[in-house]
Amino acid sequence: MERKSGMRRVSNFFKMLSKADLNHRKFLNTKAKKLPKNFANLVLDEELKIDSGNFDISNVNKLMSLYSVSLLIL
Repeated sequence: MERKSGMRRVSNFFKMLSKADLNHRKFLNTKAKKLPKNFANLVLDEELKIDSGNFDISNVNKLMSLYSVSLLIL
């Protein structure tokens, strides 16, 4: 009996979501999540520029944008 009541709670949770929310979740789960092919090289290049001391704010911005892309995918 305990298990059935737990299953009801889970099924009730999904019934509370609107159809649009369910469709959006389904879309997010099926969408392929991939980093660019040369992601590691791009990050390494920007980090090496910063480590060498030969950089400006655009290098920092590029690196931050690469990190933010990786966080979105993970």
